[in-house]
Amino acid sequence: MTKIFRNVAQIKGRTKSTTSIILLATSTERECNQWGKFSLAWEIIKIQLHVIRNKLPNMDLIVVSNNNYNNILSLKDQYNLRIVPHLNQVNENEMQDIKFGLSSCLSDNVIIICGNVFFSDDILQRISAGEKSKILVDEGDPQLQRENIGVVVDNGEVVNFGYDIFPKWGKIVYFNNKDFTDFADLILKNNHAQQFLFEGLNRFIEQYTPISTYSPRNYFLGKVYTGGDIKRGKQYYGIS
Repeated sequence: MTKIFRNVAQIKGRTKSTTSIILLATSTERECNQWGKFSLAWEIIKIQLHVIRNKLPNMDLIVVSNNNYNNILSLKDQYNLRIVPHLNQVNENEMQDIKFGLSSCLSDNVIIICGNVFFSDDILQRISAGEKSKILVDEGDPQLQRENIGVVVDNGEVVNFGYDIFPKWGKIVYFNNKDFTDFADLILKNNHAQQFLFEGLNRFIEQYTPISTYSPRNYFLGKVYTGGDIKRGKQYYGIS
């Protein structure tokens, strides 16, 4: 049994919330760094933290970060965060970030938020309701349509992720306890450190089971690319 799996096993039975949230700030940091927009990542992360804690003040919240670790650390007490540094990212990607996040989970029900996306404050509550694991799928937001990764849906379930297909992945996934155990087992048994999360989800679907879609109506969801998108998000959330 690997060290990370022992860490997860040891905390079972003493959970302080029924669901853990893993926010992959590292994903946002990588993408913004590729564009040369280093400060944009911190603006996105601050708003995401505000939205999560405004709606879910008591839910276990884990943030995996690199470039903004010290900035996020300054908000640790305000937002009741547990922060996991991923400081050595050479040849590593989102699946390695997930490993770090899993080592700190306080629940077997887990929401993973991946990347620079804004979302309605009730989406996290809704996606984690019920017994099924779910993938957020978006069919309408113009901003998200610039995202390359879409999903193939069959009978209300995601059966594959791929490039330049429709509808688009909303960058959020929820695992119930059984699927979380299988997903963690998949990650820990294989070296997927260089893969994106959607590639890991494809492996999970191939080896275990399709995942139900979640496509809510009358909600806000958008990819963040510019300062204008930050302004749009702040206006929606009522942040000055």
